[in-house]
Amino acid sequence: YNRPALVRLIFEYARSPELQDKFLKAFFQSVALGMLDDNDSINLSDDSEVASLRTLVFSFADYLIYHFFLPRR
Repeated sequence: YNRPALVRLIFEYARSPELQDKFLKAFFQSVALGMLDDNDSINLSDDSEVASLRTLVFSFADYLIYHFFLPRR
């Protein structure tokens, strides 16, 4: 499955702005990103930084799948 698309679609289909806010808060806590100011940035030219961010996003999507969408036994 497409993990980034899953994260995006869950956000887009949240029922209210409040639920979108809660989802974004959980996402940013999961990927360990706070609000960035002008002095902070993510260097998308740095392959190791991109790989680290990709791993965090994939882990968040996997958490959603395994804890919310797959049936429990």
